[in-house]
Amino acid sequence: MCAQENPTLPRMRLNHDQMTVLLAVTVKAIRRRQAIARARGRQFWVHPINMLREERGHIGQLYEELRQYPEKFYNFTRMPMEAFDKLVDILGPYIQRQNTRMRQAITAKDRLLITLRFLATGESFASIPSW
Repeated sequence: MCAQENPTLPRMRLNHDQMTVLLAVTVKAIRRRQAIARARGRQFWVHPINMLREERGHIGQLYEELRQYPEKFYNFTRMPMEAFDKLVDILGPYIQRQNTRMRQAITAKDRLLITLRFLATGESFASIPSW
C-alpha cells in the first residue's frame, strides 16, 4: 500500500543518498537471512549416502558393466563406446572437478555418462539415481 493511500503512514521524502543507503541495508539484511537459512539447512558437508558413492554408487558399477556389452552401452548413451571415449577426452578437462580433502569429485566420465543419459531419456535428475 502506498503512503499516499494510507493517511496513518507518515509521508517520507528521501533524497538519492538516503535511498541508496536504505537499499544497501535492505539487500544486506536479505542476504544475511538467506545465509543463516542456508547454514541451518546444511547438516553435512558430504552426506553419508554420498561418502560411499564410489563403492556403492550405481554409475561406476553400471559403466563397467555397460562397457562389456556395446549394444547396451549404445542403448544407454545413444552413442558408440568409441565416440563416448573421444568425447571424454575432448570434454574431460572442461568438466572435471578438482578433488578436495573433504570429498572426491565426480569424474568427467561419470558426469558425461549422467548427462548423456539425461539427454537420451529426458528423465528428471531426481529419477536418474534410481537406475
